[in-house]
Amino acid sequence: MNNFSKYPIFKHTFFLILGVLIYHQFAVKISTDGLVIIVAILSALSAHFIFIKKAKIWYSNLRSITFCIIMIFAGYGLSLHHDATQDPKHLLNQTKDYAEYIIQISSPAEEKNKTFGYDAKVIAARQDSVLFPVNGKIKLYISKKAANLPVYGDIIISSIQPKRVEGSKNPNQFDYAAFLALSDIYHQTYLPEGSFTNSSINQANPFFTAVFKLRAYTKGVLSEYLWNADSKAITQALLMGDKSMLEDQLKNAYANVGAMHVLAVSGLHVGIIYLLLTLGMRRKTGKWRATYIIGIVLPVLWFYAAFTGLQPSVLRAVTMFSLLAIGQINRRAGNVYNTLLLSAFILLLFNPKLIYTVSFQLSYTALAGILIFQPILEKQLKVKNRIAKSIWQISTVGIAAQITTFPLGLYYFNQFPNYFLLSNLIVIKAATVELLAAIALVISSAILSLLAVVIGQFIDVFITNVNRLIYMIDSLPASTIQGVSISLMQTFTLYTIIISLALIIFWGMRIKYAIPLFIATVLFSSESLLKYKYLLDQTELVIYHDKHTLRADLFSSGQLAKTISSSDPESTNNFSYSGHRIHNTLNNKNETLPESLSLEKNTMLKLGDDLQLLIINEYPGQSINNDMITPHASLLLNVYHSDYDELIAQADEVIISPSMKTYQRHQLNQLELKKVIDIGEKGAIIYHPDIKGWRPYAEIDYPKNLFSHLQKMYIQRK
Repeated sequence: MNNFSKYPIFKHTFFLILGVLIYHQFAVKISTDGLVIIVAILSALSAHFIFIKKAKIWYSNLRSITFCIIMIFAGYGLSLHHDATQDPKHLLNQTKDYAEYIIQISSPAEEKNKTFGYDAKVIAARQDSVLFPVNGKIKLYISKKAANLPVYGDIIISSIQPKRVEGSKNPNQFDYAAFLALSDIYHQTYLPEGSFTNSSINQANPFFTAVFKLRAYTKGVLSEYLWNADSKAITQALLMGDKSMLEDQLKNAYANVGAMHVLAVSGLHVGIIYLLLTLGMRRKTGKWRATYIIGIVLPVLWFYAAFTGLQPSVLRAVTMFSLLAIGQINRRAGNVYNTLLLSAFILLLFNPKLIYTVSFQLSYTALAGILIFQPILEKQLKVKNRIAKSIWQISTVGIAAQITTFPLGLYYFNQFPNYFLLSNLIVIKAATVELLAAIALVISSAILSLLAVVIGQFIDVFITNVNRLIYMIDSLPASTIQGVSISLMQTFTLYTIIISLALIIFWGMRIKYAIPLFIATVLFSSESLLKYKYLLDQTELVIYHDKHTLRADLFSSGQLAKTISSSDPESTNNFSYSGHRIHNTLNNKNETLPESLSLEKNTMLKLGDDLQLLIINEYPGQSINNDMITPHASLLLNVYHSDYDELIAQADEVIISPSMKTYQRHQLNQLELKKVIDIGEKGAIIYHPDIKGWRPYAEIDYPKNLFSHLQKMYIQRK
């Protein structure tokens, strides 16, 4: 592992990724022409160094440096090429509205409560009978009441302008807009009944038409032969990569025990398909082997990747197994590390944004951990019994994967499954049985329906019992460490600690490995201590953006001191604000609920001598007490009535809740108020005593790492 000359693709991949990060993380923009000129010059220099026969060391070093710079600019250029926002024809760069938009449907319909959802793309726009070359991917939602609903490949025409997808409006909330942007989707459109015309033109891709038909057939088979809803949902996730049917309770149970990875199609599933395809291939040689691999194995693997939705984890696995299959043509067992790196390199060439997807990161870190640590761990215990050896091998796979993925798990999901070893012993073997049974079910449904019924009943019983075991593990004491919050910097320091410890323990104790270990440990601990002190000294009131209810939290001394709600105050795990509670408290277990203030009536909330917030939550049938009307108070309106106009005029600030009725909001806007904070527009707002005023959360400079913590402390002292 310490000889990087064995892994030449490492350098290519590392500097390609560096170029991608530079493009997206820094405000360094180079024109396409300038980029071409730079790469051409560097390529010429690189070619010059390659053909120079002098053996001087500095020539060799300069050649390596030049090549690394070329790869950085390659990553930068690929990111520029794949950045839809740089296209002047993109919806983002249009300065006017068009009379009509021509839209092509890119996926089958996905049924929702009141609409059908589609992936789609705008291919042109029309104004005064003139077509303009406008483009951009969109999320399209069409009312179920609409007639002539489109199918994959249809061209429809609508006068409704696509709207920009809004980003998160609460602190530490999942940013759906950023998630869609990774797929170059920045807009969405809702089409009510009668708002579009189906042109009757279909431009479907024949390959994806076949894929979608097979998916629809498979869903029909699962619906027909699987009677248990959870069994149907898990089989659909295992076989097709579609987790839309999974209930939250079941999904949370699998996540809590560290078994969620088996419900996402990945290397395990693709590996099973690969083994089935290559059974008996060892005995074949020559042209037959090459023809079979190129004509059968590779097409089936990539068809399966398309069938499961071309997810990053599937793409990684299929690319890796494709490279392994190509190596098998000449019976060459390639270096598995180079194969892993080469697969990442190839995928990033086609889509540099994959580096930012969680599934891509987890997929590669997990497999890297298994390849590096599993053989070493397995050797630590020699087991002769066949069953015990199998259990130990599965355990070492789980431990190896957790070593390299737990920092990302803490960073993205704020939890760690304590019983992951126990759950992996169950789900890895179970997933293999379930996947093979599901494939057999789909095949037998077209051949012998009676056999399909038997297989369906087996799957129902088998998955039901596996789920019972998962729920049992989840119910064990301390099954999951939850509410862990670490920064991006701490994530990197954790990986530095893991790498340094591995080099020291497994590859010999050396002082050069102990130095980064010491530095990373100090940085991680320092940031944790400074965050602890910051939260301990902090007091803040947050009013969240929630269209369904008025919701606020009071944080004090690192704890959630009070939760305020106009309805359902016991609900403490709502997705819109649970993230901020995790990042803003020292004890995130939520074992006991904080004091809850249910806003059934108008309420005055006082935060020391600094904040007086009068919350209006009901119509003026109940008179407001005189002691509620105080000078320099902020007024939070969840409802509006003209009887409150005098009170509104006296308030220092008028805050409008996003849950206020639309017609009331319209009436309030007629007053032409000057000191208004509309949470519906600005997002969540936060009150800090040291700021002495309300500010949108996006403007609050929270310390995000060690250096920002130090800077914050320095400013406070000044």
